[in-house]
Amino acid sequence: MKYLYIAAIVLCWSVNPFLKKIVNRNIIPIEFNLYSNSLIIFYLIMIAAYTNSYENSSISFNMMERLHPKEIGMMAVVSGLTLIPSYLMGILNRNYSISGNTAIVQSLNIISTTLIGVIFMGDTINLTKIGGIVCISLGIYMLQ
Repeated sequence: MKYLYIAAIVLCWSVNPFLKKIVNRNIIPIEFNLYSNSLIIFYLIMIAAYTNSYENSSISFNMMERLHPKEIGMMAVVSGLTLIPSYLMGILNRNYSISGNTAIVQSLNIISTTLIGVIFMGDTINLTKIGGIVCISLGIYMLQ
């Protein structure tokens, strides 16, 4: 099941920028984010209603019930860290090659995620991971 989820994520993340570029021809990136996130909220409300009705599960719409104020603050930061790159990728993809932008951003994302995991989260690093970082770095250099 894990690999089915991974395949779905990769497919969505690969197709999405190209579709965004088509839509962004007629609107500016901030408008795209406003419209897109409004639709996302609609989809989430529909899924929550379905989940509450048919899966004998109750979703709480009161954050204070389940989250500590510190966690709510962290959620606000996470939301910003989701919106900012989405907006910036919209600008990049509107003006430059999607395949070039995405390859570089995703490669640097892999490297930075690995380093953050090792430095702050106690993940282990070995020669294989170091070799992967070197290969990714060379790939980024070659893409430039």
